[in-house]
Amino acid sequence: MIGIFKKIPGWYWARREIMARDFRSCPPIVVFQMGGVGSSTVYDSLLVAGLPNPVYHVHYLSKQGIREAEAFHQRLPDPAIPDELRLSESLRRKMHKDPKAKWFIITLMRDPVARIISSFFHNAWTHYQGIFNTRGQIDPRKALEALEGVFEGRGRENPGYVWFEHEFKSALGLDVRSLPVDSGEGYSLLEKGRFRVLAIRLEDLEQAFHPAVSRLLNLDQILSTPMVRTNLSRERDYYPAYLHVREHLKLSGNILETIYGDEYVRHFYTQDEITRFKETWS
Repeated sequence: MIGIFKKIPGWYWARREIMARDFRSCPPIVVFQMGGVGSSTVYDSLLVAGLPNPVYHVHYLSKQGIREAEAFHQRLPDPAIPDELRLSESLRRKMHKDPKAKWFIITLMRDPVARIISSFFHNAWTHYQGIFNTRGQIDPRKALEALEGVFEGRGRENPGYVWFEHEFKSALGLDVRSLPVDSGEGYSLLEKGRFRVLAIRLEDLEQAFHPAVSRLLNLDQILSTPMVRTNLSRERDYYPAYLHVREHLKLSGNILETIYGDEYVRHFYTQDEITRFKETWS
């Protein structure tokens, strides 16, 4: 009998635990966003805050998004479904099983060009193995060339904010553009039905995190625990190549107009901010 239980994967017990939890009395906090926007820092900072709410971190919650991500991983040379996708599926099932439970959702956005660069390097070994040299290190020139191709539509990353349309809206039935435009506080809040949503721009995370999360959860006092900064590019082996790309990447006016003309970008960033972003990458 003991041998049988040892063969049961950890994600199975995690799913059982999620399905058994009473989310009505203690709503979960789900950090739900696209990659490359600093979400690991938000997630880890929530974990150390000592909140009674369970905290989760996922990129997918829609059935279609989860299935497409699973199919992608099964096509890799070493096919396996990551535990994070198992978690996504567990939360999706729980969301549909108990439609009366409340959910706290935190999502983030970032300068789209900076986001793509970050996501590119974070996923390089999985998606762009051709940029590595024989020593297993990223060649800065090959990385720059491949990333230029991404912005020209020849990569897995999508330079636009289609994630909000295809994933966020599909999973929650909410249009993030219905969030009120930031009033200078660095974040926006929206409550609709069982979802209470907090949207933070990465550029404002330092000053907005504590008051924003406190308002999201209706806490009596503002959180005072320190932020835990994790998954930072400067701590990675690829940091020299990352710096090289950030310094040398220059995009055409047409590409920049397409990226920064995205309606989601224009909703969360002012025209002055967008102009500064364009100047950085032109």
